[in-house]
Parts: sequence; C-alpha cells; structure tokens
Amino acid sequence: MILETKYDLNQDVYLIKQDHRKEWVPCPACGGKGHVTLLNGDRTCPECYGRAGSYINLQLEWMVGQLLTIGKVSYEVTNIKPDGIFDNVGSYKEGNNKVVIKYMAYQTGVGSGTLWPEEKLFPTREEAEQECVKRNQEKSDGNT
Repeated sequence: MILETKYDLNQDVYLIKQDHRKEWVPCPACGGKGHVTLLNGDRTCPECYGRAGSYINLQLEWMVGQLLTIGKVSYEVTNIKPDGIFDNVGSYKEGNNKVVIKYMAYQTGVGSGTLWPEEKLFPTREEAEQECVKRNQEKSDGNT
C-alpha cells in the first residue's frame, strides 16, 4: 500500500476556521472616550470602566487563521463492515477502505496538540481565502 498525503513535514500551510466576526462598538455612556466629565472633573466611565467600548460578536463565518508548519502526519486506514451494534467490530469488506489524514503543527502542539483535518489546510493564503469565500457563500445561500 502506498500512503500519499497532501502536505509534507515542515511544510507551511494556512488554516481556515469558523469564527465570529467582531465589530467595535463605542460606549454609549461616554461616547467612546473612556471617561465622563462631571462637575468636579473627569472620571472613568462607569459603564465601560475606561475601555471606551467593546467588541460584539457578529455572525459566524469562515476566515483564514494562522500560518502553521506541519510537524506530524497521522494517516489512518480502516476497512470494516460492521456486523452488529458496534461500529468498530466486524469483517473486512473489499473496496471499503476509509482513509483519514490529519496533521499536527508546531504552533499548536506536536504529539499532544490539535489534529487538523486536511480539508481545513491550504498551501497558499490565496487558496485559503478563496475557500473561505466559497464556504461563506454556500452558508448564506443555504440560509435564504
């Protein structure tokens, strides 16, 4: 059996992930200044405590995450036809190979870090951005 992967060790890849887009909203009490003016001078805003506002989460969308460097490749091949109520007990079935390839990155831990599926990794930032646009469009088409 020849095992082929899309990415190699020490190759840089771009991660895509779903996250909330954030928007900065100025504090309505102080008008985004972080302080209020009283008769006896300026004081820290009692609503935002001097932060001048806050971020709010908007809709969940696909976006390009961080640049990762492949540090480990996990290649799992199974071939089983479940014979009962358990999906991990059964018999061999010709042509039923299931392949799962996942990667670990130096930035998120190799050995005990995050396993990244191949469908969330891209060789260039441009490809990652195009996939995010595509997935966000599919999501918005499905909601209308």
